[in-house]
Amino acid sequence: MKKFFLVVLITILCSFSLFSSSTSSEENDEFFNEILISDIPVVYGDDNFRERILARTEGKRDPIGLVLTGGSARACAHIGVLKYLDEIGVEPDFIVSNSMGSIIGMLYAAGVKPDKIEELLAVGDISSYFSLTLPTTGGFLSPSGFKTLVDYIVGKDLRVEDTEIPIMIVCDDLVSKREVRITEGPFSDVLIGSFALPVYFSPYQYNGHLLIDGGVISLAPINAAYDYTDTVILSTTFYDADTINLINPVTILNASFDIGKRQNASRDLKKYSSLILIRCDVEKYSFMAFNSASEMAEIGYNSAKKEESKLSALYKSEKKESENNEIIAAKINDTKNNLKYFGRLKSSAPSTLLGVNFVAMNSKLSPRYLKNSMTTGFEYRFLISDFDMALIFGLGSNSQNLSSSEMFTTFGGSISYYPLSFLRTKVEGYIDFLRPKSAFDPFINLRESIDAYLYKDDEISVIANQSIEYANDYSSHGSGSGIIFSLRAQCEYKMENNLFGCDAGYLLTGDSIVFENPRNYMDVSLKDEYNFTPSIYVSGSIRGRFSIDGKGSVPVFVSDNFTSNTLLYGASALKTNSSVYNLFADATFGYKFKKAPTFGEFLILDNLSTATYFSSLTNKENGFMFSLGLEVKTDLSLIGLITLPTTFRVGYEYGRNNENHITASISFTSEF
Repeated sequence: MKKFFLVVLITILCSFSLFSSSTSSEENDEFFNEILISDIPVVYGDDNFRERILARTEGKRDPIGLVLTGGSARACAHIGVLKYLDEIGVEPDFIVSNSMGSIIGMLYAAGVKPDKIEELLAVGDISSYFSLTLPTTGGFLSPSGFKTLVDYIVGKDLRVEDTEIPIMIVCDDLVSKREVRITEGPFSDVLIGSFALPVYFSPYQYNGHLLIDGGVISLAPINAAYDYTDTVILSTTFYDADTINLINPVTILNASFDIGKRQNASRDLKKYSSLILIRCDVEKYSFMAFNSASEMAEIGYNSAKKEESKLSALYKSEKKESENNEIIAAKINDTKNNLKYFGRLKSSAPSTLLGVNFVAMNSKLSPRYLKNSMTTGFEYRFLISDFDMALIFGLGSNSQNLSSSEMFTTFGGSISYYPLSFLRTKVEGYIDFLRPKSAFDPFINLRESIDAYLYKDDEISVIANQSIEYANDYSSHGSGSGIIFSLRAQCEYKMENNLFGCDAGYLLTGDSIVFENPRNYMDVSLKDEYNFTPSIYVSGSIRGRFSIDGKGSVPVFVSDNFTSNTLLYGASALKTNSSVYNLFADATFGYKFKKAPTFGEFLILDNLSTATYFSSLTNKENGFMFSLGLEVKTDLSLIGLITLPTTFRVGYEYGRNNENHITASISFTSEF
């Protein structure tokens, strides 16, 4: 009996072993087969793509293919190439693109003229297009704002297979490890997926694939174009900056990807002798240099012109004006104005944006008087037509004086309405709670404002503001309630080496929401910055705030730019002094860095400057107070897409009652 059980046990074990070996062998064969086919691209919509190309040529000539490479901001050079092709009457019969080249190519294929694409990308601050988000789906930047913009311009229902010029987008799939070529699908979704740079943006989900930026593997998808024609134009925007820090971990990772891309590009460039190569000389530009879009477009135009003899020999098509040209042009002009005045996005259909946002304590457009803190948190935005609604929940911090700074929880929201591109009405409110010294006693801030640009161009801006701001501190040590009504006008004039500004305003304050114990003030200021050289500058400002009715209690606000360990700001300052005037003076002498330092080309210190500063406050109650020290100013930027103007000061304060202190402050300023 024992022998029988032993035989049965051995038989079972052998069976499991054989089954396991068979299963393992099958899995190994499947994995090996996947490797063998990984160089075979997956193409979506190939038959229709070929039919569309054939319809353009009628089978009478070889189609003209145009390949647009990636390169982030450098791909703006393709705009100039397209301008030149339009000028000489050469229209591609199809376009193949990847990465940032797909943004240029897809907009052009959809009927947007090159000069309008340039206007769209050269508008200046593009941070409205992108927002920070939690990397729950693989990326920490959300392009939902850019998607909203594209939907508004070309229409939310447009599909890739319906563009005026056939276009193929080349991506790479994280699942199958194969190249995926897309010629059909929702236009704006495919466009967003085309530049899904790993880590920065989340992979794009398409037909079971997780697609990433095709430029990660291939610098130039030339092979895809030669599958449809023997006449191919290649516009390149390669990258070869010699200032990259190759011992930085992030740049090492980026540069290591570049090795394989260059080798692949080298093989392809040598393979096709008939290729018409337009080498856009933008290699020295950073991949974040979106503020140089027009400059790079001009380089692209001149680079294409160098190949005039080859390009002029190509088939000249009769340029048909798109039926949507006027509509698209009007929408782009509308977008330009919206971005020019308030940096806002307009959505023709309901659109939601979710991300991480910063609400700064100061605004260049319209100062906040009674709220001394900034907020960092999760923001939900809802856009429809001329309305922009937002909710934010996160952490607040009053860091105008780091020695007494504290953090707390904040919940807030805002509703903005833009009846005209240069006019905004806004209502906003914030509740600060769980403050270290106040537990559950909240601080409430409510604000209504109307902001209007009376005039704005590259040199001059004139702005008028009206606001009512209310604050109430419910803590036992708080200042209670206060309210301010303000009317203000400001102007700024930029000259070659000079920046001059002035503003004047009227303030009416009260101790309650019904303006109990009203007090009236006049506010005037002048400022000037002079650049001796592109790097060396001096700036100065003076501000006076005076009691009109002689009641005193002239307040000090964070926006006055005077840092003190002993003064009270905002709502706390409305009832705590008897001064009938405040005189502020501020002067800096500094150095502007020509090149923006970067940390792995991820965090950029744009417009970095260092300076010595002198800041003073004179009034009847405290006499003469001053602060002297070091100032560092920069626009903190994440890969050139999200920007936060930041000022850090550390110095020595000679305060009231001969009290001396070391002061330190950090402030963030929003543009709007």
